Amino acid sequence: MAKIKRRVTFFTSTLVLIGCTTSPKQFVESQNDLSNLDVCRNFLADQEKFNGFASKDLTPNERAYFFALSNQMSKRQLNVLSCETLVSQANTENWKTALIILGAAAAASAAYYEGQADAYRDADQYDYSPYRPIETTSYGYAWDAFYNEHYQLVWACRDKSNGQFAYEYNCYGQSKVDTTWPSK
Repeated sequence: MAKIKRRVTFFTSTLVLIGCTTSPKQFVESQNDLSNLDVCRNFLADQEKFNGFASKDLTPNERAYFFALSNQMSKRQLNVLSCETLVSQANTENWKTALIILGAAAAASAAYYEGQADAYRDADQYDYSPYRPIETTSYGYAWDAFYNEHYQLVWACRDKSNGQFAYEYNCYGQSKVDTTWPSK
């Protein structure tokens, strides 16, 4: 169960990282090192605020961020349409990757549980059901069914310790079921 929780946590964190934007502070500090995709994600995430860029309600940090964002959009010749296309393509690729990861996790999980099922199936061989009688002793007498030289089925009492024929009274009270020597 712990493995499943770890897989779900990993997958969830992967999905959260798919649509990450850079914080305004990070954007201002590393604006020239960011990719077009990072710039576009920030632009699209803050587009509503960006439209009110000239507003005097912005803090100095917000103004620095929007100035840097505007500068990078112009410098890289990015617009709303190009940003939407770029982010859409990246998200599609990220979803494909996430689905591949999810598929691999599902396959690994299925293989793990199949292995567990095999272990349970292997344990079934020790199931002492009435359909699979198990002899627990190698002494005493038991009935044996076999065909004689005239191809007739014959029942005989045999010693379990050495397989030699014995008198029938030694098997008295036992049902004629051949479980000790089943081959005919």
